Amino acid sequence: MSRAYLEIERKPMKTLIAEALRPFELTVRYINADYQPAFAFHTIDSNAGYDEAAAGPVARGAEDYLAHLDTYYQ
Repeated sequence: MSRAYLEIERKPMKTLIAEALRPFELTVRYINADYQPAFAFHTIDSNAGYDEAAAGPVARGAEDYLAHLDTYYQ
C-alpha cells in the first residue's frame, strides 16, 4: 500500500449532534421505543477547568436540562 493511500486529509467535522445521533434515533423509532432529542451543554471541557466562575453556568445548565426533561416527561 502506498503512503499516499494511507494519508487522510484532516478537516474539522461540522456535524450537528442531532445528525450524529440520527442512527440511534432511527433504531429507537424502529423498535417503537420512546426517543427524546439529545441535550447538549457546551461549557466545561474538563474537571480541571471547573472553578467558581463556572459554577453559575453549570447550575443554569442543570436547570435547563431539568426543564428539557419536563417537556417530555410530565
